[in-house]
Amino acid sequence: MSQQQQDNKAQQEGRIELALQAYKEGQFRSLRRAAAAYNACPRKLQRRYNQTLARANCQPNCQKLTATEEQTIRVGKNWPERFVTRSDELKMAFNRAKDRQRIL
Repeated sequence: MSQQQQDNKAQQEGRIELALQAYKEGQFRSLRRAAAAYNACPRKLQRRYNQTLARANCQPNCQKLTATEEQTIRVGKNWPERFVTRSDELKMAFNRAKDRQRIL
């Protein structure tokens, strides 16, 4: 990110904080009016007020384990091979010649 983009982002964050502070102090009746007065994005101000996490900072829906659980689990280098050997469904799928050609 360039220096100018960083400066713009810092200014935008400052405007959002000022608008949020003014709304909480009762200077504005709505978040939308506070955002307009401070030239801030109304949606960002609403999310910040509701304390909604940004998508980049939250856990994905497909991730089933928490960060702590992922750190405590120890998976060896042969784990995938043993897992395929244990499950009949996967074993059957990998024994087909077509699947081997497609994998390679």
